Amino acid sequence: MRGFVFLGQSMMFTFGIKADTKGLTRALADFQRKQVPFATVTALNATGHEVVRALRHEMKRVFDRPTEFTLNSLYLKPARKSDMTAWIGVREFAGKGTPAWKYLEPQRTGGPRQQKRFERALSASGISGGRFAVPGKGAQLDSYGNLNKGQFVKMLSSVKAFGQQGYLANRNQQRKSKGVRRNEAYFVARDKRDDKPLGIYQRNGDAVTPVLLFTKKAPSYRARFFFDKVAVAAIEQHLEPMLERSLALALRTARR
Repeated sequence: MRGFVFLGQSMMFTFGIKADTKGLTRALADFQRKQVPFATVTALNATGHEVVRALRHEMKRVFDRPTEFTLNSLYLKPARKSDMTAWIGVREFAGKGTPAWKYLEPQRTGGPRQQKRFERALSASGISGGRFAVPGKGAQLDSYGNLNKGQFVKMLSSVKAFGQQGYLANRNQQRKSKGVRRNEAYFVARDKRDDKPLGIYQRNGDAVTPVLLFTKKAPSYRARFFFDKVAVAAIEQHLEPMLERSLALALRTARR
């Protein structure tokens, strides 16, 4: 019963696994052969769940507090008797957000990443000049290590990224909030030589702290999410035992 085949592997992490049961099928009696497809489908799907579980465990190991969105982006398309291939991959759709495969791909292969959603917002508003942004000393990060949404909205409003209406609404809200200094503000720092945006800084009294720093070059990652290696290891560990277990169960059921 040994054997598996990868199908359709792509940059979007989608591939399939199939069990090689030709030799086993030839050795079985006719009535037993009828149980092989059922056992194969059962084993493929059980193995697929183990692959997804192993990949989620790997995400938690190599990433700093991955979000539930990232963890849940992994999916299993179950095998059926009409299509005995279990497909495992990362979802391509993310609504208004960024599909997980887009920011996971550089983690799998290494290299520069694409712009994130907030970077596209900064670019569209004319603040960053289309550059990438990395957190500065004054950036407030959430429990997942991402830029805090509250600070981001406040920052964009302060530099008028949402237009005059959004800016005034934010400023009025600050005046109503207790403990907020009136001279606390965010501003875009620019290079004196060419007026290019350098980043967004926060002024609080006499202190000036960088919140976001702009860079023309895309941040680059080293490969650390070895999707293929983890998937293959999980398949090699689980597929054959799952086939044996599923076939034994199917044959016991057939005798009744």
